[in-house]
This record gives sequence, C-alpha cells and structure tokens, in this order.
Amino acid sequence: MDTAITYQGYTITFSLRPAHTYALYSNISIEVNYPWGVTTSISVPIEVNKVRQPYATLRIEVPVIGGDYIVRSYDVNGGWLKSYHVWESPQVIIRLFLN
Repeated sequence: MDTAITYQGYTITFSLRPAHTYALYSNISIEVNYPWGVTTSISVPIEVNKVRQPYATLRIEVPVIGGDYIVRSYDVNGGWLKSYHVWESPQVIIRLFLN
C-alpha cells in the first residue's frame, strides 16, 4: 500500500494510473455476386478493442488548522483510484513506536 504525507498549508498531487475500457466496433457489409442467387453473403464483423483512458490527477490541499497535524494519504489498490486520507499527529505515531 502506498502512502504519502502532506503537511499543513501544502498541496500534493497524485497521478492516477490509466484505466482501461473496452470499445465495441462493428460494421455491416453485404456482398452480392452475379448471377443472383449463386453467392450472397452478409457479414457482421464485431471488434472489441481495449482503449486506454487519459490520465487524471488527484489533488489534496491541506489547510492550516494549527498544531502538528499532517494528512496521511493511503492508496488502497494501487494507482490512487481508491484512496483515503486521515488527519494524524506525528507525535502520537512516534510514541506508539517508542513504547
């Protein structure tokens, strides 16, 4: 799990990894050969392509609230498409590790 720390009064921007979607392309073609009735065919080819979506960004602006609080951002599944962000005090974390 990726994490990032943002201090009060600062902004951090995460690049979202490209997502993919599937696009369906189809066309209809009719082929008729002379003389009539000898060869007549109708084809409907369908093509599915994996299309890359453009990048987006996730921007976190941390206001100044006073004290030593920071915002810690957690990337849930990679790519920052699912994430959560919490205010925390670094002092509390240090005490937890020292005890």
